[in-house]
Amino acid sequence: MRDFGKRVGVTMFRAAAIAGFVCVLPFLYVLQPWLRVRLAHLREDRIGHLASNTELYARELQQRPRSAKVVFFVWNPANRQLLDMWKRHLRVVENLLLKRAYLACKPIIERTRLYEPLPEIPVEEAAVFLECPPTLRFTAAEDDKGRRGLAQMGIGPDDWYVCFHARDPAYMGTRQGFGAATYKPSHLDCSIDNYIAAMKWIVAQGGIAVRVGSAVDKPLPPLGPRVVDYATRFRSDFMDIYLNAHCRFFIGNNSGLFAIPRIFNVPWALANLCPSPWNGKGGYRNLDIPKLLRRKSDGCILSFPEIRDMGLLECYRDDLDRLRHLFDGATYDRLGLEWVENDPEDILGLTMDMMDKVEGRAPPDEAVRLQGAFRALYVRGYNGPLAGGIGPRFALRHAQLIEPHGSADSRRLRVTA
Repeated sequence: MRDFGKRVGVTMFRAAAIAGFVCVLPFLYVLQPWLRVRLAHLREDRIGHLASNTELYARELQQRPRSAKVVFFVWNPANRQLLDMWKRHLRVVENLLLKRAYLACKPIIERTRLYEPLPEIPVEEAAVFLECPPTLRFTAAEDDKGRRGLAQMGIGPDDWYVCFHARDPAYMGTRQGFGAATYKPSHLDCSIDNYIAAMKWIVAQGGIAVRVGSAVDKPLPPLGPRVVDYATRFRSDFMDIYLNAHCRFFIGNNSGLFAIPRIFNVPWALANLCPSPWNGKGGYRNLDIPKLLRRKSDGCILSFPEIRDMGLLECYRDDLDRLRHLFDGATYDRLGLEWVENDPEDILGLTMDMMDKVEGRAPPDEAVRLQGAFRALYVRGYNGPLAGGIGPRFALRHAQLIEPHGSADSRRLRVTA
């Protein structure tokens, strides 16, 4: 009975919101010659969308300014600090009832000139993320606060550090106000344990390794004072943004936190990236390595040409239904396939590749050739001046998956930790 009453209440609210908007709509149209108002909402429920979609919109405005006054409705942001920073640049109304009213009326608003959509993030990296400066800046007071936060973790003004993040099902099980919170593992998850060898390597190079994340299933084992388990000991909304915006580079996976270094033009690399349409398209500043696909019947790892021939390799946002299909873990279950996480050697190799990249060291010629061969598997290969690629060491180690009958050089040349 309680659920029935709740549904009735929601229906009545939706009807009242639509009726109210229909009454206001003529006045908004009459005011257009003097006050060009547009209505929109931020995708604030996940930090990746609140960061990336909003930043893509803001950077496009840098290139093509508009005279319209856009009002964004929000409620319950995934990160308070990030929303507060957006409020310095956008007209944001943070109100639960108005956000609900906007969403109730959105099907009508979308059909009018009052609607202002935020862009979707493309499968390949948007050029403005590689060409334009960041929109957001920290104030002097925020910089002071951030330096104090770093000092609490043992990171001094002359230290450099790398952030490490592994997607964890604990986040979806604890996020408040996010619908039905469920602790449900996903094929997108991965284990932080496989990142530990890379953390130790960063320490050996003189840096500090910082494990980041909002909610995690377990702490790191003791790894010494230069491996900081920020996610379990120091985590805050403010430092989620400040810490990831100031790291030397970021090693993560396809979880939204990587969008923070992305919007601040900090180099990032993603391990365990899946599904396959996202692979190798992060742009010249960034790298990624894919999860592998294994056939359950015989335990064999599929080559990338096999994945292509099964129709699982490539898709773009001009085919959203198929992209959702490829993102659905059930798709691979039905095909008798399972995702295999990158092992510690692959993630260490990716970290070494990123160090080479930020320090200006070119990868071996054979690795560059294999990166190109991987991109060539995609019909709409990403080969322009902004092109990215998979990790060079991954390409060399798994050359037989890129070119199952490849060159002798590819078979001989392997780079190990």
